[in-house]
Amino acid sequence: MKGLLPPDPELLALIDEAGAFAAPGTVAWRDAWGSYGTVATRGTFGNTVSRIRVPRDDLPRFLADVARRYRVRPAFHVGPFETPGLAAALLAEGYRLAERDGILVHDLDPDLIPDASGVQVCEARDTDDFLAENWLSGVVFGDPPIRREAARKAAEQAARPDVATSTTFVVRDPEGRLPCLASAGMAFHGSWAFLVSGQTHPAARGQGLYRALVGARLDLASGLGLAFAATEADAAMSLPILTRWGFRCLGWKEIYRWPGTSRTVRGGAGESRGAGPGDR
Repeated sequence: MKGLLPPDPELLALIDEAGAFAAPGTVAWRDAWGSYGTVATRGTFGNTVSRIRVPRDDLPRFLADVARRYRVRPAFHVGPFETPGLAAALLAEGYRLAERDGILVHDLDPDLIPDASGVQVCEARDTDDFLAENWLSGVVFGDPPIRREAARKAAEQAARPDVATSTTFVVRDPEGRLPCLASAGMAFHGSWAFLVSGQTHPAARGQGLYRALVGARLDLASGLGLAFAATEADAAMSLPILTRWGFRCLGWKEIYRWPGTSRTVRGGAGESRGAGPGDR
């Protein structure tokens, strides 16, 4: 499936359309304009709204309707195709710009894929792998714990790569002191893949684990003959690292949060907090 990539504007639209993210324990909703949101079933983790294509004149009513859907105001992901004037409307409502993420693409040139050797990276396959990954997500992102039954079902799906829509990579602790040192995911979208949820335990940063996880996912995407890989990355942390590993930035997405919710509402998909200091 490899070949010439579409022009950058088409690539950006393709990635943006596929980039909706549903955190564990959330319920998704859509409206007549295709806006996409997720509501946390407990707590506030995962309250997000994205893909807002509402007519500009309807923005005030739309924002009021969204506010009624949530007990705690959600995070808004404002990408390159959102309704013009949305960012200004959010600021006028009292929201604050919390994060700026680059939308990145990698053409899977083998010479630009970071070396994953030297670190034991493996795809999650059994129940314990998925429980360990979820434990790490709780440490890094504050994700709620999943039940063992949910981890077992994830393992069953992972055992069928012919029908899997995503895969998860883990770096387990060879000394057994921590359940998981690092993990990352990759979602498949036909001829390309989207890198998601890179995370490293604070005690394991600076050891090249993030580099190995990026390399392992790109190696898999290239080995499957995919055309490209994409992700979103925080401008202050992951983006400078990923651009040194062959990614290039196509555009930007801004995340707006209500004051006081920055620690209870996770950001979006992609690699926003995948790298830590020293993971270069």
